[in-house]
Amino acid sequence: MAEEKPNAAANEAAPSGLKALLGKIPFALIFILLNTISLVAVLGYFAFTKLVYKRERITETSEKIRLQSKKMEDTVATPKGAQVPFGPFTINILATPQSYRGPEGSTKSNISGKLHYVTMSFTLEVREIDQQSLVEQIRTPLLDNLVTLLGNKAFNDIISVQGRYVLAAELLNIANRLIRQLPGEQSGGEQSKEDVVQNVYFTDFIVQ
Repeated sequence: MAEEKPNAAANEAAPSGLKALLGKIPFALIFILLNTISLVAVLGYFAFTKLVYKRERITETSEKIRLQSKKMEDTVATPKGAQVPFGPFTINILATPQSYRGPEGSTKSNISGKLHYVTMSFTLEVREIDQQSLVEQIRTPLLDNLVTLLGNKAFNDIISVQGRYVLAAELLNIANRLIRQLPGEQSGGEQSKEDVVQNVYFTDFIVQ
């Protein structure tokens, strides 16, 4: 009977140790599972972004290349119009001062204003290449109108950027008006919906 006591004590100790081990296993398993899930999620995200879905990085250089490519495609798809050059030539503008402001006792004939002139070249852009001949037909009257237009402008009217924009708009309107006045169907007539000349570009513009 005395020998059975150690075995009984051992049997009582065994269940308590087993309970402690079983109490630790669930927590360890949960920890391992969470780590495994996190690792799989990270690897999945990496595989998707780097291997499956390779999105190009948007940088300033890549965006410029994309826009330039699009512009080239549009240029190829749409035929570009012709450009007709004019000049260079020199035209006088209003002298300064325009009005007499002399001292008392002097006469207007004793004072002359400072002479100014414009040396310029420009290009007219037409919608279609075959419309270039229309601009050639109005070359002489267009230059005559330009001389009259600039002859009535003062120095301060055209030295600014805004002044050149105004001059370009006036020249554009004169060119299209002269083309609409040409005889024949090729000019489009007075009721033409689209102007032949689309833009005016100053290639040289010096005011002195």
